[in-house]
Amino acid sequence: MTSSSPRKDQPPIPATLFVVETGEVAETYASTTSRMPAITRPVLASSREVLSARGIPGRSWRPLWEPERAPLALRELEAYQWDTLRRRMHRRETR
Repeated sequence: MTSSSPRKDQPPIPATLFVVETGEVAETYASTTSRMPAITRPVLASSREVLSARGIPGRSWRPLWEPERAPLALRELEAYQWDTLRRRMHRRETR
């Protein structure tokens, strides 16, 4: 779901977004890329099919740091932080 403010629909941290042709290609891309050790920022992937159905700010983006996870909306990245040492995203601790 998108908000009425485009600014709220943008990712809260710099991320790389990849769009591929089909959901099958997105699955392959996610499983392959998630094993790459040289990722320097969060990477998310989607397909034209999914983006057409759910929209760019919607729950359209597969997080490559957790390729089995359901797709995220861009604003859901607020729940994560980038670990520069391990080059991985992880959920923020809530207190």
